[in-house]
Amino acid sequence: MARKTKKYKCPQCGGDIFSATAHVAQSWMIDEDGSFMELISDCTDVIHRPGLDDVWECLGCEYKDAGEKFLVDAPFMREGSE
Repeated sequence: MARKTKKYKCPQCGGDIFSATAHVAQSWMIDEDGSFMELISDCTDVIHRPGLDDVWECLGCEYKDAGEKFLVDAPFMREGSE
């Protein structure tokens, strides 16, 4: 069975390395008031991965736009092949 893979390229310079914001859960040490004391784990779960509506930045040329602007057509791949 074939599936289309998502690929991303900068529409300005053709770069393929980006910065985008993810939302993650952290484990904190807190005091008796519930106030932050110390970070125990910086990422226990990913709440939201960078999506097509989020702002992406090309690390090659600093072009910023919605992730959908970086999406390019990619060839179909057979299941299990990479």
